[in-house]
Amino acid sequence: MTKTKLLLVSYLFAWNLPLVAQDSDEKSGSGSFLSSMPSLGAISVSIGGEFPVNGSFAASPTERVDQFLTRMVSVVAKEFKEPWLPSDNNRIAKRGILIKRADGTTLAIDLLKFRLTGDLKQNPYLKNDDLIIFPKANLEKNFVTISGAVVKQGKFQFVDGDQVSTILELAMGFDPAYEKIDKIEITSLSEDGNTETTDYLPPTSNKVLHRGDRIRVVAAESYKRDYKVLILGEVDKPGFVSITKNTTTIAQALLKAGGIKETGSLRYAKLLSGSTAASIVKKSVDENRLSYDQWYLSPAYNFLQFEPVANLMEMQRMSSLTNEDTLFFAIDNQLRMMQQNDFADLSTVNNSESEVAKTVVQDGDVIIIPKAPTTVYVFGQVGRTGNIPFVQSKGIDYYLSQAGGLGEEATDDIYLIKGKSKQWIKISEIKRDIEPGDYIWVAKKIKRPFSYYMTVTASVASVVGSVATVILLIVQLGK
Repeated sequence: MTKTKLLLVSYLFAWNLPLVAQDSDEKSGSGSFLSSMPSLGAISVSIGGEFPVNGSFAASPTERVDQFLTRMVSVVAKEFKEPWLPSDNNRIAKRGILIKRADGTTLAIDLLKFRLTGDLKQNPYLKNDDLIIFPKANLEKNFVTISGAVVKQGKFQFVDGDQVSTILELAMGFDPAYEKIDKIEITSLSEDGNTETTDYLPPTSNKVLHRGDRIRVVAAESYKRDYKVLILGEVDKPGFVSITKNTTTIAQALLKAGGIKETGSLRYAKLLSGSTAASIVKKSVDENRLSYDQWYLSPAYNFLQFEPVANLMEMQRMSSLTNEDTLFFAIDNQLRMMQQNDFADLSTVNNSESEVAKTVVQDGDVIIIPKAPTTVYVFGQVGRTGNIPFVQSKGIDYYLSQAGGLGEEATDDIYLIKGKSKQWIKISEIKRDIEPGDYIWVAKKIKRPFSYYMTVTASVASVVGSVATVILLIVQLGK
């Protein structure tokens, strides 16, 4: 579009004049703003009030109001590069819209009601010289909210004369998941926002509402939920297993998964909790993604994003750790958060009388049954690193020899790292058998440059000289 054409459009908008001409090179541009101008067989419809553009535009006599306005929003958004317009839910009113017709009649329409219920009375066909007037949406102050036991919770534009039944219809009625609706609670704030009054009404009430009313449909909570745990690894039927709210044990859940295979290891099994604070918040956020509640959910988003850092800060705030200790504590704390409620040993779960077998699993828990290890992993300064098949009663020398022996840079610092606990044991202190899943690590000699030893020698000499000087002074003073 040329600069001259843009000036013409701006002029016509400013004076609310109809667009009446277009160039031949834009006749085929169905997405162009100018293509909406009147043509043979079309009618003229005007838009006024709080709409992105005001003026008179071309329409078809077979178009309904919703079709026409949707097209206008799309065309304006494309022509004036306003991508927010087609998806905007707050700045363009969908209720309380007036159509003034050439014969003097006035229609009040509710496009939101039409879109939710399909009531065509709220979406009539257009007529020539119709004037569509939009009120200001202003959902910050001109609103009614509804929550609780309804199908569609949300915030809706308030229109004078709204009743409880009106908003219930926009909320698509009572949620059938609740067997009985107890009451309807309506809370109203004073003008200064500091006091509130609450009315408790029967479910059949059709009270006339006021701007800013907040409705909550109260019903007895239903605990018929899709409670489940995820079981992975060496079980006959891995995947999700349905459980009860508070009574299914680990043993029962594993039985539902078909039991543990012979290749599975209960010693290395893990139970990861889905009931941690982070898990609960994340689930709540995912289940309550209401468009008008995004701002209120920001603290929950922040909690999820910064929880690991905030948790470490809280733990360290009143500690007396040294800088060196802080690093190791951070490692331990991060592992704690990643493995919250991870049972150290599930090996007795098959014993129905054991405490582990009686432990109740919760919705969102994850049980992992890995394969039973059959090797010992050797790494560090050895001929070759890797898994060495486990042989009963063989000592550390056997596994080192199977790994090609010690390398030239190996030290006497050889450690056995236990596979389950990750405990480090020096070779000189090994008092237990090597087991499948264990690790053997051989440390490397640390080579330092000559300058390092010179610096150390100079530091030691300086200290010795200082001590000798002090001793000499004490001796002289004693004479």
